Amino acid sequence: MKALIVSGGNELNEDKLTSLYEQNDIIIAADSGVEQLLKINKLPDYLVGDLDSISEKSILYLKSKGVNTIVYPKEKNKSDTEIAIELILSKKPENITLVSATGSRLDHSLANIFLLKKLSDLNIDTQIIDNNNIIKLIRPEQIVLKDESFDYISIIPICLEGIVITLNGFHYNLIREHIEFGSSHGVSNELDKDEGHIIKHSGEGLLILSKD
Repeated sequence: MKALIVSGGNELNEDKLTSLYEQNDIIIAADSGVEQLLKINKLPDYLVGDLDSISEKSILYLKSKGVNTIVYPKEKNKSDTEIAIELILSKKPENITLVSATGSRLDHSLANIFLLKKLSDLNIDTQIIDNNNIIKLIRPEQIVLKDESFDYISIIPICLEGIVITLNGFHYNLIREHIEFGSSHGVSNELDKDEGHIIKHSGEGLLILSKD
């Protein structure tokens, strides 16, 4: 099963959001993320959060449509996005896509990005998509296909030991290269071939596909 979580960060391009909506089996809106879905005339399967960022008109409309709504207190120890993730985990998804999980609130953006580690430990393929980036946690081995939707490939270590990787098919190929935590050494690589091969030997890191 594939799941889409729509959070309350920067809005995703409407065509892209519509496409993702149609590609996924279950849709969860985290608080104000539901407003984006309403703009494209779509309803989530679930709405979760404290609902403090949703208009009363939208809440009444969603109730009239029978959307499953789970309301949490405003004072809680988890973000609405993490609550949405915990709900979807009970459905045993194989793939999760998070959108509008990044934005002007850097604290929320970082917290959501690091949720990728939690999901990776559960062997769930997860990605964060915004209008300029696709963010994933690097798996032990993976292929990156050349695609017009991104220009640059960056690898950012996220643990103290850094990451040791091999890259083939890239403009800057690497062989068992250690990128230390806090280094920008893995930023702004590009593909030279139709596909790039990444092998992670040790450590943890983010794979970010970006366009300007």
